[in-house]
Amino acid sequence: DVAKAVHTATMPDGYCAPCHGDAFDTLQASRSLHMGVKCVLCHQSAHGAEPKACEYCHRGTHPQHVMQSPDRCGECHNTAHDIEDGRGE
Repeated sequence: DVAKAVHTATMPDGYCAPCHGDAFDTLQASRSLHMGVKCVLCHQSAHGAEPKACEYCHRGTHPQHVMQSPDRCGECHNTAHDIEDGRGE
């Protein structure tokens, strides 16, 4: 049962691609620094669990109330799979 799967730190991104192809393809096509980040860095717990908050890696970039929600980050930076410069550059 994939819903009970736990991600290991060494799990290859290719294991995610068959079911999460859209996110995988978007990340691979992205020119952002997240392109080189393994899926399991953000998706560390049980399958289907919320990913780590952006502040896990980007602590101090913005006030804490902004950093606690990937949805909030997406208001300026798009998605974690396709990061954009929040300054509109």
